[in-house]
Amino acid sequence: GHGFLIAKLDSPPNSPIPWQWSAPLFIDISSIGIGLTLGYTEFETITVLDDSEAVQSFTKSMIELDSDIGAAAGSKAGVKLPSTAVNLGKASMSGKTFSYSLSKGVMVDLSLTGLKYSVDERRCHAHYGPSISPADIIAGPAAGAPPPPDMMTELYRVLDQILIEFYKDMQALDDAKMMMKGEERKEGM
Repeated sequence: GHGFLIAKLDSPPNSPIPWQWSAPLFIDISSIGIGLTLGYTEFETITVLDDSEAVQSFTKSMIELDSDIGAAAGSKAGVKLPSTAVNLGKASMSGKTFSYSLSKGVMVDLSLTGLKYSVDERRCHAHYGPSISPADIIAGPAAGAPPPPDMMTELYRVLDQILIEFYKDMQALDDAKMMMKGEERKEGM
């Protein structure tokens, strides 16, 4: 399969929000498995890499092996039904890495699997030229990387909205905790 990785970066001074997004680093994902697989499914996955070590690991090829017990049952194409995906494997790129998956089809998988992630150099060179390294792409404009392509604008806008709401909720939670601590101090006096 194919995908891309973007990194959340610090924003330049005086920016309305304290982060910006890198240009996408295009990646290839290959898989092989030995075991029993029944059915067919397609997955659409978003993986969140919540630390810089996990993000940097994608700038070079990575191979993982794991035993896998999985099941997926999802909506039919074109029908707006909830989809589910379960993966009981133990492969992990980082303790701060997690995935969201949607599936179509039905499948049961009992297998030994191998995954390979690598930079899709052909697509990266087509978008950025051969002189830009994978590390520079995800380091952002400060490292000399080109700006993200216009096709990413809507994704960045949605991610910004999600993060703004998340941080507002976290601030409200922190404020409530502080208020409760202040009330506990008053009651203790």
